[in-house]
Amino acid sequence: MNALSNIPPGVTISMIEDRAAPRYEVVESKVWQHKTTKQKVSRYGACPWQHESQRHKWELIPQGWTIYDSKMNQYGMGRKPWQSHAAAQLIVDGWNNR
Repeated sequence: MNALSNIPPGVTISMIEDRAAPRYEVVESKVWQHKTTKQKVSRYGACPWQHESQRHKWELIPQGWTIYDSKMNQYGMGRKPWQSHAAAQLIVDGWNNR
C-alpha cells in the first residue's frame, strides 16, 4: 500500500513538512559596526556605507543570540539578543513545543 494513500483529502505535502520541521531556531545575532566610531547598525536595513570605498570601515560583529522564524522568514523578535545560546534555546524549545 502506498503511504500517501493514508493522507486525508485536502492535506498537502507542504502541510506535513511544515509540521515536521521546527518553526523557530536559535541563530547568532550580528550587526554592522564602524571600526573607528563603534556605531552599530542593523544588517537587515540599508548598508551603512554610501560608496564601496567606505566598506572597509565596517565589520560584521556578533552581539549575542536571537531567534529565526522559518515560517515568517524573520530574524529577531523585537528585543535585545540573549547573551547565551542556552537562554535563547529555552525560549525556542518552548515555542516549538506549543
